[in-house]
Amino acid sequence: MPVARPVAFPLFAIHHTPDGPRCACGSASCGRVGKHPAVAWGELAYGDAVPRPEVGAGVGLKTGAHPRGSDVFVVDLDSAEAADAFAQRNDGALPKTYTVKTGRGFQLYFAHPGFTVRNSVGELAPGIDVRGDGGFVVASGSPHRSGVRYEDMNKEEPGPAPSWLLEWLSSRSSRPTVVEEGRLYPGDLTDGPEHAHRVALYTKYLCETPPCIEGQGGDRRLFEVVQYGAYDLQLPTDEVLELVREHFDPRCVPPWDDALDERVRHKARSAKEESTRPRMEPLPADLGHLIGVGPAPASVEGRPPVEAPPHAPTTPQPSAPRIVSPFEFVWAPDLAKPVPPVPYVVRHFGIAPGRPTLLAGYGGIGKTFVVECLGLHIAAGAGKCWELPIVGGRFVLFDYEMTLPPTQRRFQRLALGHGIDLRLCDLGVTSMPNLYLSDADAETAFCIATEGATLAAIDSLAAATATADEKENEKGIRKYLDLLTRVSTKTGCCFVVLVHERKTSKDEAGGLQRVRGSSAITDAAGAVISVSAAEGDGVIVLDQTKASLRKSEDNLTLKIEDVWPEGSIGGEGDDAPGLRVQRLEERPANEQSAKMQARIVELLSKGPQETKRHIERALGMRSGSVGHEIDALVVKREIRKLPGVGFVLDNPVSRRDRVLQAVAASGRWRSAAELAKAAHVETDVVNEALRAGVICRSSDGLFLIVTR
Repeated sequence: MPVARPVAFPLFAIHHTPDGPRCACGSASCGRVGKHPAVAWGELAYGDAVPRPEVGAGVGLKTGAHPRGSDVFVVDLDSAEAADAFAQRNDGALPKTYTVKTGRGFQLYFAHPGFTVRNSVGELAPGIDVRGDGGFVVASGSPHRSGVRYEDMNKEEPGPAPSWLLEWLSSRSSRPTVVEEGRLYPGDLTDGPEHAHRVALYTKYLCETPPCIEGQGGDRRLFEVVQYGAYDLQLPTDEVLELVREHFDPRCVPPWDDALDERVRHKARSAKEESTRPRMEPLPADLGHLIGVGPAPASVEGRPPVEAPPHAPTTPQPSAPRIVSPFEFVWAPDLAKPVPPVPYVVRHFGIAPGRPTLLAGYGGIGKTFVVECLGLHIAAGAGKCWELPIVGGRFVLFDYEMTLPPTQRRFQRLALGHGIDLRLCDLGVTSMPNLYLSDADAETAFCIATEGATLAAIDSLAAATATADEKENEKGIRKYLDLLTRVSTKTGCCFVVLVHERKTSKDEAGGLQRVRGSSAITDAAGAVISVSAAEGDGVIVLDQTKASLRKSEDNLTLKIEDVWPEGSIGGEGDDAPGLRVQRLEERPANEQSAKMQARIVELLSKGPQETKRHIERALGMRSGSVGHEIDALVVKREIRKLPGVGFVLDNPVSRRDRVLQAVAASGRWRSAAELAKAAHVETDVVNEALRAGVICRSSDGLFLIVTR
C-alpha cells in the first residue's frame, strides 16, 4: 500500500480489516484490530526483507535505536485530553516535530536520544503512551478500525524531544528493565530432582491456568504467571520464558508472539527483585504425586509397599487444583501513591469509568432521546453537549428495547437536528442482542464489545437481565451492575444504564426511592439521574439524585422538539425530518404556577402540613391540582417532607429552627451528626449553629441553646 510519507524506517505489514472493525488474522475475538502485525517483527532491522502488505492493510514502524529500530521514539496521545495534558507540561503547546493524526489522537515522533527509551502505557499521564526500544507504532497512511486513516499533520522531520521529557525518560532507563539472558539469581534451581519436580509443576500450571485475554487484565495476568515460575518456584528466567512460550502463550488471546521475550524478562526481574509477599512454596518432590506430579514414592526399606484396597479405582484420578486466593490486595506503599484525577466523560453528571450511571424515568418520558443525543455528540467529538463539556470518543448502544429500524431513524433525526454528519461518528448500535447481563459469559463479552469505547449505554436494565428469574430481578440484580463496574475497570469505558421509575404515592417527591426495584440497584450506581416532565410540551428536567464522586450539580432542563430544516415540506401528522434535544436556561413557568408556589410557601410558614392533600384542602384546591408545584418546591429545596411531621419550609432559618427544637426536646446527643439526624438537616447546619454561637456544648457533652 502507498505510505503517506516516504521514510527510510523499517516498515512491516499490519493485518487489514476487510469487514469493518474486524481483523483479517482470522480470530473473531482479536483485540488488536488495525494494530495486529502480520509478520514476526521483533527481530527486524534495516535491510531485512519483509512481505508486501496486502491491499487495504496498514504498516507498522519499529521504534527504538538504530539499527534494530527507526532511530525515533513516539509519544502516542490517545485523545484530545491527553494532548492537552502533554501541552500543559510543555509550556502550553505541542512540540514542533513530525506529527501523525490517529483515529482518536496524535503521534509525536522524536529523534532517539541515544539511551534506552522504555515503552510505557499511561505512566507519564493518563492516555499518554511511549513507544521506544522494542516497540512499534502504526504508521501514517494505515487504516484505523473506525474507518479513517492515520495521516500526516505536517512535513517536519522528527526533532529532539523537550528537555523535561528526556529527563523523565532518562530516569526510567537508568534502572534495568529485563533480566539479561543467562543471568541466575541466588536460590535459582538449575538441576537435580527438585528442579525437575518444579519444572513439572510449572508445566502443569501453565497448561491449566486461565490464559491472558487482551482488554481483561492480560498484562497483570502474565505477571502472575511469570511470578509463580520465577519467584515462587525459583526457576531461572530463561527456563520460565521457554516454558511460557511453549505451554501458555499459544492459549492467550491474542498470543504475545514477538513481544513475549521482553515482557517475560521484565516481569521476571520485577518478580525476583521486588516481590514482597511470602513465596508459595510447592510440595517437595517426594510428595508431588499427591497433586498428580511425579511417581508415587518407593516403599521404605524393610516395609512392604501399601497396596490399594480391592475396591480402589485403578485409573488415575484428577488432581485437586492449586488453591489461589480470589482476593488481590493493594498494599500501603501503593496506596500512598498519588491518585490520578477522575477521567470524567461528562463531569456535570459525574459520568466516569467505574460504577455505572443510572438514567431513571417513566416509560416514554424521553430517557432514550437523552442518552442517544449525548452519545451522538461524544461519537462526533463535538466537545460539548447542552453547553456541558464532554470527552469525545466511541459510543456504543446495547438496545434491548427496540429493533434496529426505529433506533436507526432516531439517530438519523438527531444527527440532522443537531447538524452532525452521522457517517463520520465513531458510533455503533447492537439491537435486540441475544446475550444478556445475566448470561454466564456476559463479563467477557461486554469487555470485548466495549474495548476502546468511551461511553456505552444499556437500554434498559430490565430488558438486559431478561434471563434472570423474577425474584432475582427484585433482590439480586445488583450483581449485574457490579459486573458492569468490573468491565468498566478493565476497559475504561463508562456505562449509562436506563432504568424505569415506579409510580410514586401522591405524597412522595422525587429522589432515589423512585427507581424501580431494590435499593441495592441505586447503591451499586456511581450516579443516579432522574428524568421528569416539566411544564411545556416536550420539556424534561434532569435531576442528579445521587453523586458519589462529587457534589450534585444543578438540575438541567431540556426540550425535545421537532426540527424542520429550511426548505423542507411536511404535512399534518408527518414526522419532522430532524429532532433536537436542546437546553433551556430556566424551567418554563407561568404566572399562575408561580403564584401557587408562593401560596404554598406562605401556608407552610404558619406550620407543617401532613400530606399533599392537607395542603390542597388548606388552599381550597381540588385533589391532585397542586402536586406539581409541591414537587417543584421540593426540587428547589424550598420545602421538604419530614417523617412523622409532614411538609415544612426548608430555608436556612427553618433548618436552624429545627436544630433548636431538637436541642430543646433533648440535649443529649452524642455527636453533631446524631443531632442533625434528629433535626432532619445536614451536619453542616449543626456545625454552623455551633460556630454562630446559637448552640453550644457543655463540658459533659450536652448541647445547649445559647440565650442572649
